[in-house]
Formats: sequence, structure tokens, C-alpha cells
Amino acid sequence: MNETDLVRRFIPMAVQTLPVRLFRRQIMLAKSDDGRVMRAGVKGQADIWGFTLEGRHIEIEAKAAGGRLTPDQAAWRDFCLTTGVVYMLAQARPHEPPDTTCLRWVRELNDATRTKRAVNSDKGVADE
Repeated sequence: MNETDLVRRFIPMAVQTLPVRLFRRQIMLAKSDDGRVMRAGVKGQADIWGFTLEGRHIEIEAKAAGGRLTPDQAAWRDFCLTTGVVYMLAQARPHEPPDTTCLRWVRELNDATRTKRAVNSDKGVADE
């Protein structure tokens, strides 16, 4: 299953289970009929953003099994970590059923918001 499909499954599970609000981020470049170019978002921003009901900002980068951060995504992660944003790299595992992946991500997001530390879903809670 690709990252987009996992994100679509994960967000409803997370907001029904945890005291968070999450939103899918759209990064795009569009051209108007009169030739103007408009950019939405910053290259490298995480796939999902949101906040806890206590007001803590959350950034979540979703990756399919075997997916890796691009240099722009790594820079965004580093920015988040240096500014106190809760950051999570949500990594699918090979041969893991999609619902199992999403439920694991919900547990990991809960850990990240409780500990206020970065989470890499393949390695658990870690300060990066």
C-alpha cells in the first residue's frame, strides 16, 4: 500500500482514538490561466500536520515500506526538532497489513505526544 492510502486510513483512526486533530498537507505548484505560478506549502514539509488538544504542534512524515526521507524532508525534520515540534516518522513495515500499520502509528503518535520527543516508527522513541 502506498503512503497516500496509509495516510487516508491513519488520520481517521488517530483522531477517533487520541486527543489530536490531524490534517493532510498538500504541497503543490499550480499555474493559473494567465500564467501566474502559485506554490502551496514548503518543499519537504511532512505529509500530516496537526495539534494536540493541549496545543502542541505535530508533524508526521509517512513512508511506505522501504521509503526514505529526501534531503528536504530531513531538513524539515531537523527544523521541527530544533523548534520543539512533535515530529514522527511513520514507517510501514514490509508485509505488514495496512490496518496493523495504522494502528501501530496511532500507538506511536500517542507515545510521541506524551513524551514530547521525536518518534521513528521503526526504532521507537528517540531524540534525533
